[in-house]
Amino acid sequence: MPRLPLVDPGQLQGASLKVLLGATRPDAWLLQGPIFATLEADCCGECGYAELHLTYPDEAYRDWQRVRQRP
Repeated sequence: MPRLPLVDPGQLQGASLKVLLGATRPDAWLLQGPIFATLEADCCGECGYAELHLTYPDEAYRDWQRVRQRP
């Protein structure tokens, strides 16, 4: 799943950083049905290095494959 865009949820309380996997109706002008996956981060308290991980990687990969198979 290379170079997926990150989506900023804005200033909403309790919102999580998400990655956009695709859309159920990508050809639609409105209401494309975006499919997101939630990210979590592991951060080093000493150097600030951070790694992002999908919260539910198996589910996200299935959704991504399903979107990619659409004609």
